[in-house]
Amino acid sequence: MASDGAQRLVSSNAQTGQSSFTSTHVQLQFVLTIRSNSHLSVYDKTGLLDLAKGLVKQNIRLLASGGTAKLIREAGFPVESCDQNINKVDYVICNLYPFKDTVAKINVTIPEAVEEIDIGGVTLIRAAARTTAESPSE
Repeated sequence: MASDGAQRLVSSNAQTGQSSFTSTHVQLQFVLTIRSNSHLSVYDKTGLLDLAKGLVKQNIRLLASGGTAKLIREAGFPVESCDQNINKVDYVICNLYPFKDTVAKINVTIPEAVEEIDIGGVTLIRAAARTTAESPSE
């Protein structure tokens, strides 16, 4: 407490995470950073690096695995493994294997077609949808 009885004001904006403290002698402002998480898992990587750049610029943490993580990492963007325990994922970026294109090919074999059935991508999308539906409204 200031001995001079200076008036103090502490305010907070929960929406932006910004807080400030002011007095007649001191003004201090700081931003509480609540970082969002994104999970990227894409077969077609067209535009992936532009997306990664935009997410990083917005201070959104990138989580990926396999070829998606490799491409992002090789481009110099920070990316973390999906293997860790993440409490909340705010953005799920996913596209699926081109199964329809594969089975439309002449002379495609059953093993080739089966290889293009996307299990992980569908599971990721379903989990994101279920989690969203079960989350309490903010």
